Amino acid sequence: MRWRLSGFGARSFTLPLYMPYQLSRSPKVDHRPLHSVAELALTLPRVQRVLLPAELSKPAGPWVTAATTGLVALIAGWQLLQIPEFQATPAKWAVIGMTGLFAGAAIWWTDRQRLSKEYWLVDFAQGRILPVGRSDRESIVIDPNEHSLGCYVAGGSRSTPSYALELRHVRRGPVAQLSNVPLTGSGQRFESEREQLDLCVDLLAQRLRIRRSGEPLVKAGHRRPAF
Repeated sequence: MRWRLSGFGARSFTLPLYMPYQLSRSPKVDHRPLHSVAELALTLPRVQRVLLPAELSKPAGPWVTAATTGLVALIAGWQLLQIPEFQATPAKWAVIGMTGLFAGAAIWWTDRQRLSKEYWLVDFAQGRILPVGRSDRESIVIDPNEHSLGCYVAGGSRSTPSYALELRHVRRGPVAQLSNVPLTGSGQRFESEREQLDLCVDLLAQRLRIRRSGEPLVKAGHRRPAF
């Protein structure tokens, strides 16, 4: 639907009723950050808006980041101290100070990168999907007659594959990858995670009032109803 505007002595033109826009900051939602399929399965039935990260996986903790970055900085500093020119007292303290400064800056940058992730905000009530931190993408208005939701193997290894949640259009094909979901379990745990993901795809499609496209992740005889 469009509005037609015209002025005296000017050509008429049209403006779209829904202007595309992006969200630059993380919006407020009624759930904690999602890092696993189990958390997504618990969240989907009870919220009106869900914030899907680009990758549904647990980020490395600050202590792991600090330990890794600190080790690299210490090795680099130790290598510098082996050079004769840096063994004098003033130069030695300068190397130690620069090593600490480098380690702190690297930890800050790594943590900032971890926090500045990209998301899709799925609004079930309004039937819209909004990009968050994605300047190259526009909001998507869901059309139940045109859109569908699919899930397929998108990477990883044979034993630990990752799956892509993909919004599709009946004529244009793939519209947006909503999230990449790596499954980290093995054996029975892997099968449980894959079944949970399969149910999440069903529920996400139901709440968006669109159909599910593509093959299910679990055989029909082994699937349970979606929540």
